[in-house]
Amino acid sequence: MSAEGYERDKSGSTSQATLFAIEAQLMGGMGIKGIYTPFHGEVSSADASLGVEFGLYPGGSVAAHTLLATEYVLISDVIVAVTNAGKAGVYAAADSAGRRVAVHPAVPANGGFAQHMHPGHLCPVGVIPKLIAVAGAVNGVIHGFIITPA
Repeated sequence: MSAEGYERDKSGSTSQATLFAIEAQLMGGMGIKGIYTPFHGEVSSADASLGVEFGLYPGGSVAAHTLLATEYVLISDVIVAVTNAGKAGVYAAADSAGRRVAVHPAVPANGGFAQHMHPGHLCPVGVIPKLIAVAGAVNGVIHGFIITPA
């Protein structure tokens, strides 16, 4: 897919925001028109057995983004590290019975997993992804786009 026909900045080049939107559309957010803001999400917890929400940080920001009830999270990458062996995963719901983004049933002690998704996983509107794992220290990182519908 080329950037032809998309908005251009003052220099005549395709704007960075437009390139981000094209990338996000290719990843799975094609049906949603709006602003696609790249982000990374972080979580670190001594016990994520009940689920811990990711902090969402727009590209270049050290301040967490408060997800609006009208915004979507489009996830492209998941990285998880655990101390105790067992099940670990990222979910787009309140509990592990909800929508699975990336789940591994048998992560080894002091191990982890990474997963790239193409197309990306589009979470339900207004839902902040959660990391759920067996008791013990866990760290997680996600990458993708926050979509603010037009």
